This record gives sequence, C-alpha cells and structure tokens, in this order.
Amino acid sequence: MARQRLLGLRLVAPHKLSAAQIAAAVEVSRATVFNYGETVAGGGVAARLQRGPSGGLAPTLAGDDQVAFVAQLRAGKFRRAKEAPAWIRKRTQGADSPESSGGLAGRSSVGPAWGRERRG
Repeated sequence: MARQRLLGLRLVAPHKLSAAQIAAAVEVSRATVFNYGETVAGGGVAARLQRGPSGGLAPTLAGDDQVAFVAQLRAGKFRRAKEAPAWIRKRTQGADSPESSGGLAGRSSVGPAWGRERRG
C-alpha cells in the first residue's frame, strides 16, 4: 500500500498525466488521485505517505473492561454463549451497543414489512 501511494505521488507531481491515467496506473479511483494531490498540497509528501485511521468502529471494551473480560473467558466463567454479551452489556451499561438498539436492522415499524403486499 505504501508503494502504491509513493507511485501515485511520483505520477501526480510532474502534472504530465491525467487523473484517469494515473488512476489506471496505480489501480485506484480518480477521486483517490485527487485526494493524493490535495493531501500533498496541504501537508507535503510526508503527509501523503503517512497512513491515517481506517475509520473502523470503536471497540466495545477497552482498558480494564477488556482485561476483565479476557480473564473471565480464560477462567471459563461463561457457560453459555449468550452469557458473554450479557456480561459486556452489564459492564458497559448497554450504551451504543447493537443489541440495545435492536440489532443492525433496527427493527423499526415504519412502512410495510418486506415480502408482504400492501392492502388498500
């Protein structure tokens, strides 16, 4: 990935190729090529080569909670699979967990259910 970013920089710098040509050579989108140029203009080559955060979800457990959870797992305290998420919810007060918000689908009652016909 770092080689790809460096190659992109080498092709962007001379301004001889179009964004589409650079994108094809580096195997990224045209938008990424423009992002390369903006990053270099704002922070230099070092800023472009530096990798930023990936944007993943924040961990559910951190610090002491994570250490305590691993200790519970190793000690065999959870007899059933559903006991571990229950312990996590209790420890984190259920805030912002997928289980407390109704899961990923959200299960809202807005609109007709999938697969059912709407009767008029």
